[in-house]
Amino acid sequence: MEPLPLSPGHARLRALEGDWQIELQSFMSGTPQPGSAHAQSRMDLRGRFLISNYREESGFAGHGVYGYDPDNDRYSMHWFDSQTRTPPTQTIWGDWQDGQLCFRSQGPQGHTRYLYTFEDRRHFRFQLESSDDGRAWRPLLIADYRCALTGKPSAADLEERP
Repeated sequence: MEPLPLSPGHARLRALEGDWQIELQSFMSGTPQPGSAHAQSRMDLRGRFLISNYREESGFAGHGVYGYDPDNDRYSMHWFDSQTRTPPTQTIWGDWQDGQLCFRSQGPQGHTRYLYTFEDRRHFRFQLESSDDGRAWRPLLIADYRCALTGKPSAADLEERP
């Protein structure tokens, strides 16, 4: 079976691909708590999805699956982690806004926003924010991702990122 062609939207997900060392500030308890983490993210399933594995030094771990919906020109995120009580039941949808990849969700506990701001091909900032009304946002997590090159750069490391 011939694979379906990839769109530029699929290729844009490669901005998240890499082996990342992460310095973070968590605001979950109300006061900033520094920490560090590591993530490995790779394109899979013929370049259609980005699979990300994340682990903090505290033991918190997560697994993300990101995709692109070319029919509706939007991005999808499914997130699973070691703190969630029940499996996610909804897709979190996002798009590119002002140079950022921005996902938003709304649930019983309010609004959540996930922002990815790309500094260059080896650095991006992730911000997890919450809001009661979807207008006034407060940070839950701010994380600086830096590419952790080990040995010779791969072809993906040499390509331009958004």
